Amino acid sequence: MAPVSDTQAAATRATISSGTLEGIVADGIRRFLGIPYAEPPFGPRRFGLPVAVAPWTGVRDASAFGPTAPQDPYRGAMGELLGSIEIPGEDILTVNVWAPTAIPDDGLPVMIWYHGGALERGTAALSTYDGSTFARDGVVFVSVGYRLGAEGFSVLEGAPLNLGLADAAAAFQWVRREVGAFGGDAERITVVGESAGGAIVAALLMRPDVVDAVAGAVIESGPLEAETAVRAGRVTRQLARRLRVPATAEAFRALPPGRLLEAPLDERGGDAEAGPRQQIAGDEQDGRHIGLTACPPAPVDPGKRQDHGRGTGQHHAGHHDRPHGQQQEQVHRAFGRHDHPAIHARHHRFHLRRLANEIEPGQHDDAPEGSDDYEALAPQQIQSGGPNQAGPHQPAQANGAK
Repeated sequence: MAPVSDTQAAATRATISSGTLEGIVADGIRRFLGIPYAEPPFGPRRFGLPVAVAPWTGVRDASAFGPTAPQDPYRGAMGELLGSIEIPGEDILTVNVWAPTAIPDDGLPVMIWYHGGALERGTAALSTYDGSTFARDGVVFVSVGYRLGAEGFSVLEGAPLNLGLADAAAAFQWVRREVGAFGGDAERITVVGESAGGAIVAALLMRPDVVDAVAGAVIESGPLEAETAVRAGRVTRQLARRLRVPATAEAFRALPPGRLLEAPLDERGGDAEAGPRQQIAGDEQDGRHIGLTACPPAPVDPGKRQDHGRGTGQHHAGHHDRPHGQQQEQVHRAFGRHDHPAIHARHHRFHLRRLANEIEPGQHDDAPEGSDDYEALAPQQIQSGGPNQAGPHQPAQANGAK
């Protein structure tokens, strides 16, 4: 989707619990970018749980995206297909909000977007993830940045597991607390993610501090195999051996973030696509595992049409072509059977096209089995709590759901 026009852009302000923000308004859409939901996770806070952001004085500029998480982008053909951008700085735990200027008395539904990238790369600052189309159609759209790679998913002695997931949960709680300042209804939040972001969403649904507050969830092509912390820690142990340090938070904290990015490339011969991938570790929370194993990426065949339309997201072998019901059943196997009223597993291509404003009725003749809801994320469906229900708390009747 194209960003809103700035030809008649003007300043707009919103006040949240930590202070006043100044964003941009144009074409009936208010845009607030780079809003911190937690303190920068570096220095003494590195490899620790997210810490709530401290209040600021005065007015904070919210007209530009915040810094991106440390990462090593794909190279070559994969880099052209799945690009990323780098914005330097440490304040990486930020959210971005798009909201219409017209707000009804009862507020607007909210969509939270978690980007993909194999848990190692990606950013919410990509122009593809501009939320203007959703805001135009009456949805408050929030995109989230979270820790990636070794910073977010190492299995270390002396550090909590799944810090990137903890960031995602902290962002969700921030939205619940603050979205009213942008016209959103905290009781109508739909969480959405594609690829690794879809796995983040599935894992969030196993957190007691999140699941009861979710009105709906959309999981797109998330690799959903659960793993134990021991198996998920293989990447960390391999990295520690390469760095010749113990796999402890103290040892990793002593190394600059850039060194944690260089070492895997050394191991992979400079190929960012080779070798093992970061994983969400099995986390014993509420007596269940939270986890997945990121599938290895499929090789790019220049002569074969990929599932990503314009090249957004992450292509993983195998899970794109599973029918909707099979993906939903895999969510149950990997993360526990959910009785949540609005969980939908979706095929990758249709959301990305809808997000990029590419789909129109009649252009979905190549829909895979179970993907006939080609407007899976149409704003009216976010508003109603999902494509298969009349409201955010009605039981889903999705294909394959029990």
